[in-house]
Amino acid sequence: MNGIKRSIVNWSVCGVAWALLPGAAFAGDAFAKAAAVSPGLTLYVKHCYSCHDDPKYDLGHINRGADPAKTSAKIAALAAMQYLKNLTAAELKDIAAYIAATPAATVVYPVVEYFHTKLDHYFVTGDPEELTWLDSHPDMGWTRTGNTFKASGSTPVCRFYGSAKPGPDSHFFTVSSSECDSLKQLQASTPATLPRWNFEGLAFYTRAPVSGACPSGTLPVYRAYNNGWTRGIDSNHRLSRSPAAIKEVVARGWTDEGIVMCAPG
Repeated sequence: MNGIKRSIVNWSVCGVAWALLPGAAFAGDAFAKAAAVSPGLTLYVKHCYSCHDDPKYDLGHINRGADPAKTSAKIAALAAMQYLKNLTAAELKDIAAYIAATPAATVVYPVVEYFHTKLDHYFVTGDPEELTWLDSHPDMGWTRTGNTFKASGSTPVCRFYGSAKPGPDSHFFTVSSSECDSLKQLQASTPATLPRWNFEGLAFYTRAPVSGACPSGTLPVYRAYNNGWTRGIDSNHRLSRSPAAIKEVVARGWTDEGIVMCAPG
């Protein structure tokens, strides 16, 4: 992943990080129920459920659609350090198929905000690998602000990154499919030697506002822009559930861009 350096970290002994079963409770007859559903669910219950049973914070980080091959690759990368490496490729794919089939809209997990004092930049992520790396490398300058919001829904959020040079050395997130497509097209037509936004992938899932407002049962996530283009500095945006956080940067010359996505209530 570009922009924020990745690092391989040690995961729990249970193997598959971020995997869960839909529903908060799972009774003692889980294995019998699982066998009637799918081989992947049976394997999941046997190898993963003992630790990954919380429906609030899992699955969203590896559930990027219904492609078991991609999900299996993610599991295998994590499992290389744990006992799941003893599973066969077919078993991993069965688990992956179960995970990939779980609707993203049912998954809820936190997106955490960071701030870099020297850059005066904000950044958000819900990726456990990225969170772990950032928290374990304070020398890189990123610290948690204490602000978070939840990710869940059926609409993907596109994530873009410029570059340290020629810039912008910053990230941009959008739930708008038209904005995402436009930036992808602009990337394709702009030489890498010039500043541009480069598509990194889908950051998380959420819900889009309707006519500038959030649907019932959801909460607004606001965005502010530092007006970097006109100020001759790297553009940066702040995403926050907190109106006070947005007001704080607006008081420093940023522009309030209003509600840009809707988090679960």
